Amino acid sequence: MQTAKISIAIATAIAVLGLSACGDDGGDAGSTTTARPAETTDPPAKPPRRWHKYINPTAGFSISVPPAWKILPNGAITVLRSPDKVVAVSATADRTDEALDTPLEEYAATTLANLKGFTELKPTGNRAYAPAAYPAAIATADGRLESSGVPQRLTLVVLRREGIAAYAVLATHNAKIRSPFVEQVDAIIHSLRGRPVEGSG
Repeated sequence: MQTAKISIAIATAIAVLGLSACGDDGGDAGSTTTARPAETTDPPAKPPRRWHKYINPTAGFSISVPPAWKILPNGAITVLRSPDKVVAVSATADRTDEALDTPLEEYAATTLANLKGFTELKPTGNRAYAPAAYPAAIATADGRLESSGVPQRLTLVVLRREGIAAYAVLATHNAKIRSPFVEQVDAIIHSLRGRPVEGSG
């Protein structure tokens, strides 16, 4: 299942990037078994003042990045880390049939429940997520980093460009530290826009 691939990629991102939070999978960003509509570029969102646009050509999306946040590109996974290193937001695209056909809330909840790299995961919510550029669902949970035992708050939002791609955005932060940068997460998620994978057209 694709959720297993997502879990492996997230665990890899934790190990490679050494984050207090983690990344998501896009390794099969271009694979599918069903004919899909031709993918076009949605105009990038206008970033808030002092933010800037970042494009992941491998996964096929653009996203806005707040000032002083560090961008940690990892192929089809883009990880953004807050200046205080407490918050991390990762984004990727999934173009498989499972991602496009599974009900959004089910896909988000199942993906979050199967994350690797965390222990004691306890779901805390699952619902539709709005407003966003695309239909979306959000799943939340509490847990601990397997590597350090640090408590984490996890938020996974899946946005779906119908018939084309699902974009998974995972935000995690240290539950013991009150970070002002958590307030920027929604704006980051809302800024995501789809575009073709580089070289796919």
